[in-house]
Amino acid sequence: MSVLPATTTSFASELLSTVDSTQASIQHLSQELATGTSILAPSDNPAGAVQTLSAQAAQAVTNGYVTSAADGVSRLGLFTSTMNSVIDQISQVQQAVLSVSTAQTSPVGMAALATKVKSIATSLLTEANTTYEGYAIFGGTSGARQAYDAAGNYAGNGVVATRTVASGTQLPVGVPGTAVFGSGATGLFGVLSQTVADLSAGNTSAVLNSDLAAINASYATAESSAATLGAQYDQMSAAGTAAGLASQTLGDQVSSLSSTNLAKVATALQLRQSSLQAALWATSQVSSVTSSILQYLP
Repeated sequence: MSVLPATTTSFASELLSTVDSTQASIQHLSQELATGTSILAPSDNPAGAVQTLSAQAAQAVTNGYVTSAADGVSRLGLFTSTMNSVIDQISQVQQAVLSVSTAQTSPVGMAALATKVKSIATSLLTEANTTYEGYAIFGGTSGARQAYDAAGNYAGNGVVATRTVASGTQLPVGVPGTAVFGSGATGLFGVLSQTVADLSAGNTSAVLNSDLAAINASYATAESSAATLGAQYDQMSAAGTAAGLASQTLGDQVSSLSSTNLAKVATALQLRQSSLQAALWATSQVSSVTSSILQYLP
């Protein structure tokens, strides 16, 4: 049996090992270029992998705050637009009631005003039952589909919903319906119902005194609630911006820990490919020499 010289066998083995390791390096570098990350497995950089995972976890939590704040902003935007409409409509009732003191004091005029106020009351009830994702925004945390029944009685609770926008930070989202419309006979809808009754009865004194005073009080309450909601909107918007910036910072941190230097990796890949070609050529030469030697061995 023919036996190759030990030196030749060892050299061939080293060349094959070089080919294998170079091919593995080329594969790793190619993956780096394709993914843009230098840490393809924890073993590539154990310390960097731990730091990257920690930063990614923190970013995921922060992204949750961004989403929560965005939802809060959306809800408060609906609250604000609804309140603008509510205030405008209560103002229309004020104007209608004040007109009683001028020329519109005839039975026909009073009846027309009663019809107008009743129509506005119906519209305001619709505003009070405004929903977001199917639930009444003025219902607190009750999950009620309607905050008010047809008689103007409140069906929600007095708990204000919140959104978590940072670690340990929760911001209010909205106000309960009772803070805007009250409830029952003493609430806005009770006041409007009484105003309609007094207008229909031609009770000018009640309309211009007790009814108007109650309507003015309801207007002031609505304005106060609108101011509260405006402040909440500004807070939520600021919190969302802060969370977004924090998420971006963490994203940059993740990128700096794991992103690859594309130019450097591309150069290294070219060098490895050249080395592989050289190793393959050398291996072929050793194989050729070995074949030539074997023909002379007994």
